[in-house]
Amino acid sequence: MRNCVTVVVFVLHVAFCFCVRTSGVVAALQRYFYTECVFLLHNEDHGLTTTSTLAQWQLQLSSELCPSSVQFRLNSTQTFSTCQRSRPLFVLHPGDPTRIKPFLQFAANRSFSRVIWLLFLDKNSSLEELFTDINIPFDCEFLVAQPEDDHAVGLTEVYRVSPTLPLQTYRFGNWTPDGGLTWPSRGFYHRRNSLQGLVLKTAVIDAFYTNVVEESNNKPIKISGFFGEMWNTLEDQLKFKSDFYKPLDNFFGAPTENGSWNGMIGMLHRGEADFAVAKFVMSPARLQAVDFISTLEQVKTRLFIKEQRALLVKWDEFLRPFTRRLWMLQLFSMILIGLCFGVTYHVGQRLGLEAGVASVLQNLYDALFYTFASFCQQGRSVTPRMLSCRVVFLTSYFTAVVLLAGYSAFLISFLATRETKEFPFTSFKQFLDDGRFQLGMLSDSAFTFYFENSTDPVMQNIYQKMIAPNRHNFPFSDDEGFRRVCNVPNYAYITYTDLEYQETGTLSCGLTEIPQIYIPGSLAITTVKKSPYKGIFNSVIWKMKRNGILKRLHTMFYPIKVPISEIPRPVVYLVQVTPVLTLLGAATLVAIVLLLVENKAAYIKACLQIGRQRMNQLLFGLILVSPTHARKRRQT
Repeated sequence: MRNCVTVVVFVLHVAFCFCVRTSGVVAALQRYFYTECVFLLHNEDHGLTTTSTLAQWQLQLSSELCPSSVQFRLNSTQTFSTCQRSRPLFVLHPGDPTRIKPFLQFAANRSFSRVIWLLFLDKNSSLEELFTDINIPFDCEFLVAQPEDDHAVGLTEVYRVSPTLPLQTYRFGNWTPDGGLTWPSRGFYHRRNSLQGLVLKTAVIDAFYTNVVEESNNKPIKISGFFGEMWNTLEDQLKFKSDFYKPLDNFFGAPTENGSWNGMIGMLHRGEADFAVAKFVMSPARLQAVDFISTLEQVKTRLFIKEQRALLVKWDEFLRPFTRRLWMLQLFSMILIGLCFGVTYHVGQRLGLEAGVASVLQNLYDALFYTFASFCQQGRSVTPRMLSCRVVFLTSYFTAVVLLAGYSAFLISFLATRETKEFPFTSFKQFLDDGRFQLGMLSDSAFTFYFENSTDPVMQNIYQKMIAPNRHNFPFSDDEGFRRVCNVPNYAYITYTDLEYQETGTLSCGLTEIPQIYIPGSLAITTVKKSPYKGIFNSVIWKMKRNGILKRLHTMFYPIKVPISEIPRPVVYLVQVTPVLTLLGAATLVAIVLLLVENKAAYIKACLQIGRQRMNQLLFGLILVSPTHARKRRQT
C-alpha cells in the first residue's frame, strides 16, 4: 500500500512539474509574440481538441494547472474569427508520434501560415525522425520544446526551405523557472537568410526594366536591366538559382474570356512558375490571382501624343519685357532729356557759347528727335561745344544703353523660352469629348483594368468606346506604341514609362506628355499566391532600398537621357518675330507713302510757285502795256 502511494505521489509530482514547465513556456512565448489567442491541442479518441479563449488560459496558467480541453475541428475556421488582431499560438501536447503526425500535416497547410506552433516533446525524441515526411514551410514559425537538465526547457526552431530539402533547425532559446525565456538576438529572416541553392521557376519577358541577354533554344538563360540585375542580386544574397521560362504569348498577364489568365500571371496562377520578374503594375484583379513583392517604384500612368507646337503671334510680346510704368518712365525720360537739351542749347546760343559752330538745333522738335535717336543708339555728325549740352548728351546715351541692355536680355529670354504648348485636351473627359484620337496601350496589360473596373462613368465610356473594340490590336511593346504615335494620325498612347529614361532617338517625331492626365501606380515583381518566400524577398528588397542599391541599379541602367553637352539650344521661330517684321514692313510702307506724298506735295508746291511767278510776270506785262502806264511813262 505504501509503495502504491509513493508511485501515485511521484506521478502527480512529475505531472505537476510538467504542467508548470508547459505553462511557463507558453506564457513566455505569448508575451514574446504579443499574441492574444492560445489554443491547446491534443488527441482524444474522437479527434482533435483544444482549449479556447484567452481568459480561461490565463486563469489556468495562474493556478498552475494543466488546461482542460474543448472540441476543435480541423475543417472549421470559427476558431480564427477571434484572432484577427494577433497571430494565434497552437500548443501541441506530447503523445504517441503517430497521433501527432496529423497535427504536423495540419501545420504544413498554407491556410495556417499565420499560426505559431509549439510542440512539446520528451528529451529523447529525434526531430529528424519525427519530421521525416513532414514539410514545415519556410515562413512557418514552428518551435519544439524539449526538457533539459535543471528543469530547463530548450526551444528549437524547425523548417524546410522546400519539401525536397533537408530539415533545418535553429536554437531559438531556453526557458528556466527562475530566468524565464532567453529569446534569439536575430530576427526571423536574419535566422532564415538562405534558400540553400533552391531552384525557383521564374517567368520573364524581354521588356523595359527586364532584358533577356542570353537564350538557348528560345529559353532565357540570363537577364539584365533594372529588374534583371535586382533579381541577380537577390540570387547572390539569398543563395538560390533561377530556371527561366517565357510565356508562349509573351504577355504580362490579363484575364481571358473564360476566366483564366494568360501571360506570366497565368503561369503563376497555374503553378508553372514561382516568380515573375517584370514591371508589373498592381491592380485589384491581379491581386486576386497572385501576390506582389515589395513595391520597387512608384509610377504615373501617362498619356502621350505627337508633339504639337503652337507658336502664337502675340502682338504685345515685344512690350512684355518692361512693365507699363517702366515704358511710361522711359517716355517721360526722353521728353525730359529732350527739353533739357533744347533749353540748354538755346541758352548757350543766346550767350554766344555756340558761336562759330554750325547750328545743331533749329527748334524744340529737333531736340526731341535727337534724344529719341540717342535712345535708338544713333550718333550725331555735329556735337555741341558747351559742356552742359555734352553732359545732357552723355546722360541720354548712358540711360539708353542701360535700358537697351535690359530690354534686349529680357526680350531674348521671352522669345527663347515663352514657347506655348497648346494641348488638345487636359482631362480624360475632354479626351473623350474630343473624339479625334485613338487610344493605345500595351497589349494585355494592367492599363485595361484602370478603365474596365473603374467606377467613374468617363473611364467606363473610354473603355467601351476606345479600348474594348481595339484591345486585340494594341502594341506589344512601348517602342511600338511610341512609333504608332508618330506614324498614325491622332494616336494617343498610355503608359507609365518616363520619356527621360526611354530611348526616343529612333522616333521620327517628338512626343508630348499631357501633364494633367495621369494615374498613379506601383511597380513590383509577382509570385504565386501565399508563397512561403514572399516574406524573405520583401525583407531583402527593403534592405536594398534602404542601402541605396535599388537606386544605384536604376541609375546605372536608366540614367536621364539629357547630357549637358547635348541640351538643345533655344530656337527663335519666324512666327515669334512676326510683330517686329510687321512693324518694320508697316514703317517702311508708311515711309514710302510719306515720301510719295512729300514728293507730290513738293511738286505741287513747285508748280504753284512757278505758276505764281508766271502770273506775276503776266500781270506785270499787262501793266506795262496798259494806257495808264504808257501816259505815266510819257509824262515822266
